Amino acid sequence: MAILYREKQKITSSLFWIIQIGLNILFVAGFIVQVVLGQPFGNVPAGNILFIAGAPLSVLFTVYFLLIKMELRITSREIQFRFFPLYPHFVIIPWYAIKEAYLVEHKRTKFYRIYGLDLLRNRNYFVLQGRYSLRVILKSGKILYLGQKKQKS
Repeated sequence: MAILYREKQKITSSLFWIIQIGLNILFVAGFIVQVVLGQPFGNVPAGNILFIAGAPLSVLFTVYFLLIKMELRITSREIQFRFFPLYPHFVIIPWYAIKEAYLVEHKRTKFYRIYGLDLLRNRNYFVLQGRYSLRVILKSGKILYLGQKKQKS
């Protein structure tokens, strides 16, 4: 079973990481200054509960986004994808279970289509980079979007 196509994606957006690290610094600094040292953080300090909850959550989100990756393999018998850590093992979709599969161009900039989740519709987006996705419609009616960086066959 030869692999016809293979791709790996991670979050590489510089702006995303600048914002994420900035939030971490803000919450951790606020926690240290206000909760540990007992001094107000800023002109209008927030409650301690914000920093007690916010500091670990912001660090956990950063760890999650560092771990997240999408892998896609297409063989002559099946399509395999893994969206780690949501799907730690490869999901295998045999060709006989697929009704249609074709490449589509999409706009990832909409809020609800971020990093594997489409919150407003009954679809699954597994896209981290690029403007193209392999749209897979299963015979069961389920629709998947598997990300591709470039338009390829």
